[in-house]
Amino acid sequence: MIKLRRYISTLLMLVLFLNMIPPANAAEGDPGKLSMTASADAVNRGDTLTVTITANQSFTSRGAGMTVCYDPAVLEPVPDSHQMASPFKVSGPVKVRGKTALCISFLPGEESHTFAADQALAVLTFKTLAPAENTVVEMTAADLYDSALKRIDLETAQEVKIGIKAISVTGITLDKNILELEIGSTGVLKAAVVPENASDLSVIWTSSDETKVTVENGVLT
Repeated sequence: MIKLRRYISTLLMLVLFLNMIPPANAAEGDPGKLSMTASADAVNRGDTLTVTITANQSFTSRGAGMTVCYDPAVLEPVPDSHQMASPFKVSGPVKVRGKTALCISFLPGEESHTFAADQALAVLTFKTLAPAENTVVEMTAADLYDSALKRIDLETAQEVKIGIKAISVTGITLDKNILELEIGSTGVLKAAVVPENASDLSVIWTSSDETKVTVENGVLT
């Protein structure tokens, strides 16, 4: 009887102990995470794409600031197309430690703002300017402060890589099929690359017989 009571007492203590252990995904102090996702991992040059910033948990903040860096030779922000969760605003581009960046922020104030888990905090829109095997958009800083202006423990988002494909030229069209000139006179031909969003729109003009006609940038003599 005494052994049975000891066994039951030990079992009850074990159950109480296990109930006191928090689940792994709810551990005290377990930081949340910011994330960035691109609308596509591969696009054609000249296309637009978006990068969305979210947090995997809800939080309440009285002030925040994030910097997102990109290669300006490859990507160009489209300011009118950015979408911000209130009261976030986007500014820039600016230089941050030698990198070009957009700043997403709202200044500390009296009012607190609550953001839901997986809510889009910012949607940045870029136009692609040049081909690139893997251009990187990276979050270099993220400072968010709670209602007591203490820093919120959210991990900075990992970078996203985007491939931008070159668009090949399929042809060139001229505004005239025949151009008749008298000796010593000049005329102009205009060339258009097809498709018009090809990665390389340059045209090189040459004459097959310069004793009869010379050409420079479409001007024939």
